[in-house]
Amino acid sequence: MEMVSVAAPRAAHWALSHGRSSLTVEELAALLGVPVDQVRRRLHVPARRGEWVQPVRGLWVPVSPEFRTWGGPPGIELIDLMMGYLGIGYDVGWLTAAGLHGVGHQAAQVFQVAVVRQVRGRVVGRTPFEFAQRKVAGIPTVAHPTRAGSARVSSVAATMLDLATDVARREGSTTRRR
Repeated sequence: MEMVSVAAPRAAHWALSHGRSSLTVEELAALLGVPVDQVRRRLHVPARRGEWVQPVRGLWVPVSPEFRTWGGPPGIELIDLMMGYLGIGYDVGWLTAAGLHGVGHQAAQVFQVAVVRQVRGRVVGRTPFEFAQRKVAGIPTVAHPTRAGSARVSSVAATMLDLATDVARREGSTTRRR
């Protein structure tokens, strides 16, 4: 990253105008010209305004103006950034993948992701993420284009097989609501 210093209120605009889809806490500290432990404090107000989200500890994502009322970008825009930062293999599956392929009979209520190791569920903006641990290496995937690159989504055939065999996830969540 070039040696510039940006004020915290302008940092999201700077990141978006320079094509940066995410910044680590270390990169932000250098950009803001502050110690690493000051980044959260400096971005508190811009984050409350919806300009930044922190989907995982240490990774900050600038939010485009069109998604600020949502509280963050859609899940498909975040998942590859999150899993890449954490170094975890993944694929978007079940009802979320069906919706992305245009074969879902209803909108998925959670963003369902298969991961190779345990990851705790979370809500980023208005997107609740649900992670299920399984082997993802042999699952056929397709690249779904995003602003930051692409996300790995189960192929149509793999999605249909997953929905046919995993009744709990087909219903939209593994958590029963009574």
